[in-house]
Amino acid sequence: MVLAVHARRKKKVSDTPLIWVSDHRSLRTLARRALINLCDQMSKSTIKEVLTLRKTLIKWATEILNYFETRLTNARTEGFNNIAKLYQKRAFGYKNFQNYRLRLLNAG
Repeated sequence: MVLAVHARRKKKVSDTPLIWVSDHRSLRTLARRALINLCDQMSKSTIKEVLTLRKTLIKWATEILNYFETRLTNARTEGFNNIAKLYQKRAFGYKNFQNYRLRLLNAG
């Protein structure tokens, strides 16, 4: 994902031309600004779910912003957990943990 930077200072997004940024540190700074702006807009909402999402975003802000610096996610772990749950459902629960473990190691 590539974020855009304003070419001029302190103008609205719709009014300014965009340039592409490839430096991860500046991407984190831009993402931080965007997250702050989003949370500020969300704070004005009267919808309970939006306010809950805002709290979640604030709580996980460091982890969210780290992505823009490292480009690492936990997608592989989530995928493996999904496969593990799928095998457990298909087997209607394994009686022997060793068999379950072997099946998962074979799947991965």
